[in-house]
Amino acid sequence: MTTTDDDDRAAMSAADLAVFEAARRWVPNTGARRLTDTERAAVHARIDGLADARLERARAHGERITATARRLGRQYAAGLTTERDAARRLRPLIEATDPDTSVPICIITAAEAERIASDGFAAGVAEASKKGRSR
Repeated sequence: MTTTDDDDRAAMSAADLAVFEAARRWVPNTGARRLTDTERAAVHARIDGLADARLERARAHGERITATARRLGRQYAAGLTTERDAARRLRPLIEATDPDTSVPICIITAAEAERIASDGFAAGVAEASKKGRSR
């Protein structure tokens, strides 16, 4: 056992330590049969289906961020909200994790979500400004 293992053990709770020990004792089944071409195709189809569903969720979430940011931009231009309040209200959408995955992963990367929100907010302000000038 290395020093790193000792350091890791010291930082672990009892439950985590039990899981860690079980993982160290686990021996993979190397006698499993190879997948048939049909089984392999089914696995790839499943992976592709999950990836497509995740991309669709990301697209829909991006649209939600844009719509919300545009509305907040219009409200900001009309003096109904502050820029700080708009940013506070957008933060949960920007940091949202994907509810359909087993691990906490952002639906859209933070940088992309920030860009979408910024562009949407600017578009909302521009819309409100344009409407104000056309009256």
